[in-house]
Amino acid sequence: MKLLDAMYSIVSADGNQLRLQLHPEHEIYQAHFPGNPITPGVCLVQIVAELAGRQLQRHLTLHRVANLKFTAPVSPVETPMIDVVLSSIDEVEDMVKVKGSIAAAGTGTVMTKYSLEFKG
Repeated sequence: MKLLDAMYSIVSADGNQLRLQLHPEHEIYQAHFPGNPITPGVCLVQIVAELAGRQLQRHLTLHRVANLKFTAPVSPVETPMIDVVLSSIDEVEDMVKVKGSIAAAGTGTVMTKYSLEFKG
């Protein structure tokens, strides 16, 4: 499921740092959770896949979660703008390893840290 331009939009991109606008009206937030929407972890992983794939100009599919830490909920109401940092994107054979973080825009408050491996 593609989330770009549906669940979120890219506001700005500066190299490997992207600022995103979350869309609280998206159907996922109606179920997760009504009245207190929180971005599901699987959606955060999909966002990273889409953004890294966009940089590499190809579709990426999650292969393995090496490390994934949620330190604060990502709410489209409380933190409608987030900064996604793709600290490193390494291509090793048929794998793409991506490390980085997701933070509340402009605050530096990290909400998610990740180290993910994709095929594509």
